[in-house]
Amino acid sequence: MAVIVITSKLRIQKFKPLYLDNLHYVLDLWFEKVVKPCCEGEAYLCRYADDFVAAFSLQRDAERFYEALVKRLNKFGLEVAEDKTKIIRFTRFRKEEGVSAPTGSIF
Repeated sequence: MAVIVITSKLRIQKFKPLYLDNLHYVLDLWFEKVVKPCCEGEAYLCRYADDFVAAFSLQRDAERFYEALVKRLNKFGLEVAEDKTKIIRFTRFRKEEGVSAPTGSIF
């Protein structure tokens, strides 16, 4: 089983502590209550401050989440740091598929 991972860093300009407190509502609860029930495969979210990783078992779930994420964050005056956001296919069979491993730090 391959896992599609979205790594992201949010771009927060003003009142960072206030936005970090509200991310529980903006991202965490939304992911659990709205995103996961709509996914056809498994979905997980791990967040630390303004960084997060969302993992999906299906590529189409990851792509749909990314599109919805941008709209969701814009509602609250937040945006995804495009230069630090990636969709990565992660599997233990990477070498067999001929895909090179990512280099450098994700965050």
